[in-house]
Amino acid sequence: MNVCHAINVALRLNREFVIDTKAENFDDDALANSFIERQQRKAF
Repeated sequence: MNVCHAINVALRLNREFVIDTKAENFDDDALANSFIERQQRKAF
């Protein structure tokens, strides 16, 4: 499932990047990493 999410981020940003599978983030890419989590609504 993580690969699908990574592909979605790549398509949205229209570029390639390196994925750190152990840390589950994108190496040295703050913009791509901002797609990993988002602020949750209250009550969740």
